[in-house]
Amino acid sequence: MVELSRRMPYITAFPRALGTGLLIHTARPLDDELHVRIGDFIDEYESVISRFRNDSLVAAMAKAEHGGAFAFPDWTLPLFMLCDVLAAASAGAIDPCIGEDMIRLGYGADLTFTMQPDAANHLGAIHGRPTWEHDVARDGTTLRTIRPAQLDFGACGKGYLVDLLGMMLCESFSQDSSIKPTSADTTSSACTEFSTTSESPVSPFEHMDDMHDPISSQQHENPADHEFLIDAGGDMLINSRDPIDIALEDPADTSNAVGIARISSGAFCASAPSRRHWGEAHGLRLHHLLNAIDGQPVNNVAATWIYVNAKTAATVNADASAGAESEAGTIADAKISAPSDGSQGTTSNRNARSASDAQLPGANLLSANSSGVNSPNASTPNAAHASDSSPAAAFPSILYPTALTDGLATALFVTKPQRLASLADFSCAQLLADRRMVASRNFPGTFFTAE
Repeated sequence: MVELSRRMPYITAFPRALGTGLLIHTARPLDDELHVRIGDFIDEYESVISRFRNDSLVAAMAKAEHGGAFAFPDWTLPLFMLCDVLAAASAGAIDPCIGEDMIRLGYGADLTFTMQPDAANHLGAIHGRPTWEHDVARDGTTLRTIRPAQLDFGACGKGYLVDLLGMMLCESFSQDSSIKPTSADTTSSACTEFSTTSESPVSPFEHMDDMHDPISSQQHENPADHEFLIDAGGDMLINSRDPIDIALEDPADTSNAVGIARISSGAFCASAPSRRHWGEAHGLRLHHLLNAIDGQPVNNVAATWIYVNAKTAATVNADASAGAESEAGTIADAKISAPSDGSQGTTSNRNARSASDAQLPGANLLSANSSGVNSPNASTPNAAHASDSSPAAAFPSILYPTALTDGLATALFVTKPQRLASLADFSCAQLLADRRMVASRNFPGTFFTAE
């Protein structure tokens, strides 16, 4: 991170954002007006979709005894579209209605962290908890219910906020730049309010080609001024000329790393229960990563990492979950080093290898869209196939790569990688509970693996 501090020395912090805090690293300081706009929008965002705020629209839905019609702001449309896609691709294992299960397990707005005595008899869709597909009717950005629904957008909500803030940064950069966005560079979206100079949002990667093109770069006084990194508790949007090293945190020892990723332009997200867990009860290790079907915490996956190159991300269609031919790369198995003394070790006593080389003898190497991939989820209810009648709405991932990456990182806890590979062009890695690593061959990282 020393290199990052030199290239992007200005850090703007929003320590209370979404409960995890949010940092914006930039090559030049943010002006006061932009700082205020970002802070105001974070507050607006939370006042709409946070289940931890009693005054939020989501909280109103949870209190509505007989349901009702709830009109959300226009900027929520892509978020809802992504929820449709993830729910279909995971066969309901990812579901915004999972907020009710979180509360029963002790992760409610009161933060009791105490599992309710009768929780086991009520957890999950299998016990009649409302579901996004059957109990929430959506008409654009209006949600209709007939009973209380405890929504939780944690699966992709942080990443979506990061994308919206990235648009705000790029709008500001575009206004200061001699190079203006063209109609070919932008895509129509509900988030037009962030662009005061055009009717389309400014892509977070509007100027990346110019940074790498010496001829175009001459048109900028300093194209490096447009570099930024937004980090919301592990959900990152990166706009950089050169790769940035990112430590891959060990979920068993958060002071340690199991590898390093090198990212320049794109979205990178990590997900693990290590930062939000609260003990055990009734035989369950309690944390926030749940299978919405049975409402129970997932414990066969320890951590996931996803990378989406925003410049090549395609539009995601929920129907793609029926079996498109795209793939995330070849899956490789490897063992993460665990010293015999039981400690997690340090980078100095491990052998660093790339994901493509990190294989155990006899490890399965299968195409990521092969139905026979050796995945920890293959024989569990989590791996159920999505319905053939999945919604046809297209999610514009080129504009919202961090939301997509955030959602995929969550979905990897409950869905086989090759099934998700039909949704978008991404690379991924999983650290399983037994310390095996499963990764795409094109994952931009190096892991410290056992010989």
